[in-house]
Amino acid sequence: MLRRLFVLGLAWAFFCAPSLARAGTVAIFYYPWYGTPATDGAWKHWGQNAHVPPADLYSSFFPALGPYSSSDPQSSNAR
Repeated sequence: MLRRLFVLGLAWAFFCAPSLARAGTVAIFYYPWYGTPATDGAWKHWGQNAHVPPADLYSSFFPALGPYSSSDPQSSNAR
């Protein structure tokens, strides 16, 4: 009985506890293939799957400073 409780405790520690710890994780992303009309002449990749930039972006994470052009050195330095 104690062995089963120990195994259940280990399983919980390895599979459940890490997901609780990730709840406050912050991530930084810079996608090198995006473009904006001002720099590239059109929205590149931001508008996939019927999304309408600049307010509705095709991205899992919305950039804090808004959509950027990967080919614009000014915008890449600001991020």
